[in-house]
Amino acid sequence: MYRLNTSNLNKYKIVMLSDYVDPATYTQEELTKEKAFINAIRGQIGKYSIPIDYIEVKTLRDIQTALAKYNKQKTVIFNWCETLDGTDTEATDVTKYLEKKHFIFTGANSSCLALTQQKDKTYDTLRQSGISVPAYQLLTNMQDVKKAAINFPLILKLNAFHSSVGITMANIVTNRKQLLQQTHKLLANYQTTVMAQEFIDGPEYTVAVWGNYPNEQALMIYKDKYADTKGCIVNTNNAKFDEKSEDAKNVTFIKINPENHNKTIEKIIKYVLNSYRTLGFRDYGRFEVRVSKKGCYVIDCNPNPWLGIDGIFIAGAKKYGYNYGEMIMQICDFAIERQEKYE
Repeated sequence: MYRLNTSNLNKYKIVMLSDYVDPATYTQEELTKEKAFINAIRGQIGKYSIPIDYIEVKTLRDIQTALAKYNKQKTVIFNWCETLDGTDTEATDVTKYLEKKHFIFTGANSSCLALTQQKDKTYDTLRQSGISVPAYQLLTNMQDVKKAAINFPLILKLNAFHSSVGITMANIVTNRKQLLQQTHKLLANYQTTVMAQEFIDGPEYTVAVWGNYPNEQALMIYKDKYADTKGCIVNTNNAKFDEKSEDAKNVTFIKINPENHNKTIEKIIKYVLNSYRTLGFRDYGRFEVRVSKKGCYVIDCNPNPWLGIDGIFIAGAKKYGYNYGEMIMQICDFAIERQEKYE
């Protein structure tokens, strides 16, 4: 397991590049907590005498202006920016700019982000490398649905969205009538392609990975446990982001040490690490896997996952003695080492 080494970091300034936190969309309590969180990070990193700046941006112009003053030879960007002008799909604009200006930055590059933004392309890439993924069919209109030769049950997902956007229990369909109704709703609400995916009926595992080739490591594993198996049995958007929702109340996460030598866990880690390398992940990433009687299936891959204060990454990092600031430092060190060795 990695141990924090600041010998490389001492040569750099860390710049945390973040989405704009709009005061109009948060309560005063949430804003106060956010400010305290950032100040805590500053303090934790400051103890190592490593300079750090925190910058929020709304547009690409903001990024250009903010970064103009930094020496790219002595700066590492902790890329926490997923949206520009409120649009998630602009994340590649951020990385393309950082690449063009030759900044060292954490996380996925533009090609990896573009690939994993589309679930079908991600699945095809993994399948070509011998990694099991669910069978799927893309639905762009209702004619596709009527013509589809599909085996049930299915789960319907938005092909170009992460974070379980649009996913509810109604997305699990067991007959053509349900398929027609729910696909029509998703197409109307989101104006994007729907993936009709084979539903893997079995336990779901979330795996956090960090590091770079050849030393990538599983940091933490969560196994979903549902209180009412007749209720919500998938990680819906509400389950992930609305702790007061019924979906969230129905699911708990069992922490599993990746060093556990259970055969199922070993197989999951093998699949995940192969996926990490195949898709070109860098520094850190998160995967979701389902296991059924037929085998182990990678169902979601996120190269720019949420790093919340109560999320899976900090839970794993704490297990090895890191606080949040030190976790950020370690990820920055991955980026610096990767740049120096391989890029």
